[in-house]
Amino acid sequence: MKKIVFTVLCLLLWPLAVQAVDFKIRGAWDFGIDLGQGGDLVTRYNGQHRTGMFGDAAGGDNFNAFQRFRTWLFVRVSENLQGVLMFKIPERDPMPWGYAGKGGALGADGTHLQVSSAAIDWQVPQSKLRLRMGLQYITFPAFTGQNVQLANTAMGITANYHVNEHFSITGMWMRPFNDNWTGAGSGADSASYLDNVDIFGIFLPVTFDGVKVTTWAAGGMVGRNSRTGSYLYTNMFWDKDLSNVGYNRGRPFNQNWHRDLHRLDPYGSVFMAGFTGEITSIEPLRVAWDLEYAGTRTGYEKYDRKGYVAALLGEYRTDWGIPGIFGWYTSGEDDDISNGSERMFVMAPLNYSGRNDFSALAFYGAQNQSVRQGILANTYVGTWGIGARIKDFSLFDDLTQTLRFLYINGTNQKESLGKYDCLTTSVPANADYLLTINENAFELSLSSKYKIYDNLKLYSEVGYLGLHRQDYATRGRQEKCDAWNVSLALTYEF
Repeated sequence: MKKIVFTVLCLLLWPLAVQAVDFKIRGAWDFGIDLGQGGDLVTRYNGQHRTGMFGDAAGGDNFNAFQRFRTWLFVRVSENLQGVLMFKIPERDPMPWGYAGKGGALGADGTHLQVSSAAIDWQVPQSKLRLRMGLQYITFPAFTGQNVQLANTAMGITANYHVNEHFSITGMWMRPFNDNWTGAGSGADSASYLDNVDIFGIFLPVTFDGVKVTTWAAGGMVGRNSRTGSYLYTNMFWDKDLSNVGYNRGRPFNQNWHRDLHRLDPYGSVFMAGFTGEITSIEPLRVAWDLEYAGTRTGYEKYDRKGYVAALLGEYRTDWGIPGIFGWYTSGEDDDISNGSERMFVMAPLNYSGRNDFSALAFYGAQNQSVRQGILANTYVGTWGIGARIKDFSLFDDLTQTLRFLYINGTNQKESLGKYDCLTTSVPANADYLLTINENAFELSLSSKYKIYDNLKLYSEVGYLGLHRQDYATRGRQEKCDAWNVSLALTYEF
């Protein structure tokens, strides 16, 4: 494989053959096992018991073995020009051993190779302006943990200008969706029409001794047909935890969609902004915060969405570890579904975007792509919470661990969520997990990392999630709700 990639890249860079080309390869290969249950978070879905594997609403095994390969290839011509390629096997989720759908069955003849990054980095001659163009990883700023709005790969251009040692400017244009609309369905617009999304952003990081602050804003245009795959009958910015767009009190999910579609403006608008930073000047104390707001306008109020997130982290570094406390508050749904959503949308709501450092099970935050995570929701939007952790403590050499405990409470009004009691298979089961202001959950988890060699590490994670339902019990039934998970993962990095 390496020889094939090398040959292809040499042909592509033939005009530069007179120059020295430096190839550098990095990678991370994961092998793991996972044992646990999603508990009674959903007792039955389509007649089958749910255990929470990969978020599969149709059920999954309690025990799983999986693997994942990620490889980065850097092709450098000079300090001012390089290309970056990233490959994943499989394309998104870890590959379960024995599962033919991802090439893990006997014979291993599946094709599941994904190019996650394909971009060039270059610097404008005689300037401090650097650009990255192509398929790349883009994330919005965050200091308490990874940003909940966007942390994923997308096609676009990012440009950074280094003004001085204290200040720089970064600009961004990305096109996450275009030409994916098939025009299917009665009365729908024609294929590839009004289906592009273009987002522009500016980021202003300021750095002084012991203080880092970033102010940022982003916005753009959203075509009314910019829906693809699982988003076909949902607004792109309604994450799968509450896909109520198109509902009409007990009718099938998509009956009124095409009628509603033409009530939307041809192009809607989106605006996002944030103020985030950290203070380390009072060492060994570190204080970090994230403030974010996001809103959309579609031309039809019931499909609009606006909301905010606030998170705060304080931690104290010692010789034996880093104890800390953290908390967050996010806006939730009010009691009126006709005025749109009050939960902040996220740009990339599925899978591992929205990763956080607060939770291992309830939200996406588990280390090394553990199978059972995001059980409660994709992000902590629609909740508030408070927790404590001890990070990077060690019981013996080459072992580091993080212990977490957190309490989670909903910020959604019962009257709003109670109107979604006629769910169909078009809505992911996670729609049931939204918490009202009277419902709560708690999580206890222990994450460990043991260094076998410098390039080989063993990760383990043990977690328990307890859930108390009151106002909006799953499928109208109030039962004991809990989940647990134990995982081991071996990671080779080179």
